[in-house]
Amino acid sequence: MLRSGAADGDAEAINSLGLAYAAGRGVPQDFARALSLYQQAADRGLAAAWFSLGMAHELGQGVPADTADAFKFYLKAAERGFPAAQFNAGNMYANGIGVKQDLNEAVLWFKQAGEAGVPEAQFNLGLAYELGRGVRQDEGLAMRWYRRASQKGNARGQYNLALMMEEGRGAPADPSGAMELYRLSAAQNFGPAQNNLGILLAEGRGTAVNFVEAFAWLSVAADNGVASDVLALVAGQLSPAGKTEAQAALALLRVRLGGKERASTAPEVAATAPAPQAAPAADAPAGIAARIESMKARMALSAAELERVRADNVRLLADARAAEITRADLERRLAGAESAARSAVLTTSAVEAADSTLVASNLDIEKLAGLYPRVAGLVAENARLNREMNQSALETTNLGAQLRLLRRQAAATATAASPPAPAENTAELTRRIALLRRTIDRLAEELRQNADRVFEIARLQQENDRLRSAQVAVP
Repeated sequence: MLRSGAADGDAEAINSLGLAYAAGRGVPQDFARALSLYQQAADRGLAAAWFSLGMAHELGQGVPADTADAFKFYLKAAERGFPAAQFNAGNMYANGIGVKQDLNEAVLWFKQAGEAGVPEAQFNLGLAYELGRGVRQDEGLAMRWYRRASQKGNARGQYNLALMMEEGRGAPADPSGAMELYRLSAAQNFGPAQNNLGILLAEGRGTAVNFVEAFAWLSVAADNGVASDVLALVAGQLSPAGKTEAQAALALLRVRLGGKERASTAPEVAATAPAPQAAPAADAPAGIAARIESMKARMALSAAELERVRADNVRLLADARAAEITRADLERRLAGAESAARSAVLTTSAVEAADSTLVASNLDIEKLAGLYPRVAGLVAENARLNREMNQSALETTNLGAQLRLLRRQAAATATAASPPAPAENTAELTRRIALLRRTIDRLAEELRQNADRVFEIARLQQENDRLRSAQVAVP
């Protein structure tokens, strides 16, 4: 049937026949023939055929292995909307395989594949947002993409989402929710999730303390290469009967997990082979799948490497914050220097403007202050002192006239032929003379103070003149 469709020029049939030749399914295995059929289907515009060409060049089937050529074919398929190719293009950009590393491009392709429902791409997007790789770090978006991968059954997505929920990153801490996700991931034989599930059970976080179940999960985690000192501590908490029960629980758990392949602990970003479920299921040959899994294993990062990357990211974020603080400080200092330079130029021009304005008219204090605050202060002080001096002079004149009048009245009283004035009139006159003397003394002191103020005004005027002279020195 495939031959018939291929003979009719059906691109999908031609590509599927090529996959059959590559796998030796129903026909003798022939990679060269498969490669020729892939090319024919690709020439007809089939995105899956470009993807098949990419796989052939990556795995070296019918041609020497060449990741650069593989990337070009994957990219053609990705541009035509093939999700598995978008995922592979993102992986190769992320790791610099067959193309120069570009984390921004990687995120763009992961996003397209993730939107198309590829769980591995969704996980990689979550990891990118969590670590700030190719995007601005955003733990809320990281949780959103991990959750989408988790809903697709991705063990690593379930584990990373559980870890963020346990630690309260991206959302308030939720140990119970983390426990549920750890269980889902652990059931897929994912060692780190089994280890964390055992720890939560032993500590009673998100659930009641259960040393028996904790012992079982920590033991299978150790079977999967994730050993923990907590296992020995939990074993020490078990009674003889509890140890027997724990061993029985462990045996049962191993039976349940025995038929499941251990989930890789490597981050998805390390894998360059396409997600098996993204290719047409009917055409996915077992031999190719095995080689893909082998390639994944060879290229996988260890869990310790992931932790190192996370630690490096935290350090880089701290360095970035410190650099931002330094940059802001330098900007403030530069702004201060520019302001000082502008002030140096404005000082002389403001003084000249103030002087010319004072000569031309009586400029109000508020406007003068806008030109040059120091000059405005001098003018205001001078005006106040002038008002006080005028008022004091007026009071002195009035009191002087009153004193002279009283003296004339006293002299007239002393020389008059009329009978002496009553004693009470003489006493009143004496009181008024004494009051006037005190008033004259007070005014004399005020006049002395005014003289001091006039002297201060003269000194300030000299200072003003010095400032104007300094204008010549300003470039």
